[in-house]
Amino acid sequence: MERSSVNSTVLLFDKITQNIYRYGIPPICILGVVGHILNVFLFTRRTLIESSCCNYFLASSCVALFQISFSQPFQFIQHGINIHLTNIWWCRIRFYVAHSAYVASTLLITLASADRFASSCHQVKHRRWADLRVAQKLVPLVIIIACAVNSHILYMFTINYEHRNECWAAHGNIYRFIFDITLLSYVILYPLSIGTFGLLTIYNIRRCHVRQRQSSSSLDYRVRDLQKMTLVQTACVITFTLPYAILKLHRTIKTPRYDDMSDVYWAVERLITCFVDFGCYINDGAGFYIYSLSSITFRRTLMQFIYQHQSRLFHCYQPPKAIIYNVS
Repeated sequence: MERSSVNSTVLLFDKITQNIYRYGIPPICILGVVGHILNVFLFTRRTLIESSCCNYFLASSCVALFQISFSQPFQFIQHGINIHLTNIWWCRIRFYVAHSAYVASTLLITLASADRFASSCHQVKHRRWADLRVAQKLVPLVIIIACAVNSHILYMFTINYEHRNECWAAHGNIYRFIFDITLLSYVILYPLSIGTFGLLTIYNIRRCHVRQRQSSSSLDYRVRDLQKMTLVQTACVITFTLPYAILKLHRTIKTPRYDDMSDVYWAVERLITCFVDFGCYINDGAGFYIYSLSSITFRRTLMQFIYQHQSRLFHCYQPPKAIIYNVS
C-alpha cells in the first residue's frame, strides 16, 4: 500500500511537470518572439536608430531571437511531449548557440547601460564612448567574443541521462565545477553591472542639473524614468536567472547516484527544475515587456509607431464614397 502511494505521488508530480512544460512553453515562446520583433521595429524608428544605446538594445533583441529559437521549442519537445533528443552533437550545437546568444545579449544590454552612463558624464573623454560608430564596432565584436568564449561547449558537453537527458557538462570532473562557478558569477555580476551603471547615470544627471540650475520638472521626469528602468531590470534579472545558476551548482556539488535517492526526491527535483527553467524562459522573452515598456520614452515611440501604421492601414482600406444621383 505504501509503495502504491509513493508511485501515485511520483506520477502526480511528473504529470504536473509535463503539463507545465506542455502548456506553458508555447505562450511564453510566442510572447517572447513577438516582443523581440516589436523591439526590432521600435529601435529601428528614425527617432531611435541614431542612438548608440538603442543600437545595443536592437542587437540584443536580434540575438535573443536565436536564444529563444534554440532553447524553448526543444524543451517543449523533450519535456512537454516526451520526445527524447539524445543526439550528442545536436545537444552541443543547440546549447552552444543558445548559451552564446544569452551571453551576447546580456553583454549588449550591459553596454547599453554603460552607454547611458557615458552620455550623462560631464567629461568629454567619457562622453565620446556614447557614439554610434563605437556601437557599430562593439556589437559584432561582442557577438564574436561570446561565440569564441563558449566554443568549449562543442566538445565538452554531454547528455546526462540521470537528469532528464539534460545537456550539460559531465558529472565527476573539474570542468563542470568551473563552468557552474563561472555561470553563477556571471549571473550575479550582470545585474550588478546594469544596476551600478543605472545608479551612476542618475547621479550624473542630478549633478549636471544642479550645476546648470535648470528647472526640476524635466529632471524629475528623466530621473524617475531611469530609476524605474534600473530597478525593474535589476530585480527581474536576479529573480529569473539566479535560481538557475544556483540549481546547476547544487547538482554539481551534490551528485547522488540515482539508486541512492527515492523516486519522490527525483520527482520533486524535476518539478523544481521546471519552475527554475520557466524563470529563464520569462527572462529570455521579457526584453520588450519588462525593459522597453518600463521606459516612458520607448512607450511613447511605440505608440507613435502603432498610430502611424493604423493611419496608413485605414487610409489604404477606406470604403468608397457613396455616389448620390440627383433625380430631381
